[in-house]
Amino acid sequence: MRSVICTAWIIAVVACGLFLISYENTAGPQARAQTSFPKVNGIQLDPHRFTLILFAHPKCPCTRATVNELNRVLSHTANKVSAHVCFLKPAGVAEDWTQTALWKSAADIPGVKVHEDLDSAIAKQFGASTSGDVVLYSPDGKLLFHGGITAGRGHEGDNAGASALVALVNGENAKSNRTPVYGCLLEKQCNETHQETTQ
Repeated sequence: MRSVICTAWIIAVVACGLFLISYENTAGPQARAQTSFPKVNGIQLDPHRFTLILFAHPKCPCTRATVNELNRVLSHTANKVSAHVCFLKPAGVAEDWTQTALWKSAADIPGVKVHEDLDSAIAKQFGASTSGDVVLYSPDGKLLFHGGITAGRGHEGDNAGASALVALVNGENAKSNRTPVYGCLLEKQCNETHQETTQ
């Protein structure tokens, strides 16, 4: 009987581990960004610098790594980027619903402008559907990059997306201008466990 319990426990642990690995490495759905900068309220194309926009769910713990990576990217691109972070705000939620630790972390990055995105209106215009989605446009409004800047959910460190952004802004060749995005869907509520980690 003891061996059966031990075997069942081992199977459960392995299954749980495989699920977590799969979850951390499952990207959001592929989305198609606008190839030219769209006209949107609240965010203007910078005619002299690159314009970068990060779309984020304020209660997604996976996106903390993305915000930290954004800070790292901007530290390697001098003052060549006009950076924005758009946080989802569903209709009907409390006035301070977006005011999480994640919002504060983004707002604390020098030069970054933080916005509330009511019902993902701005994200939809840019073709973003997953928290952590980043778009980069040239000063003349051409899409240069669309994707994520982490290697997995909540994973910080070197990754293809962040490297591509730094290369493109600094006039170098990027290995890729499209990468997977790891995070919660913008249109979905993150679960209570997720919310507790970001408030």
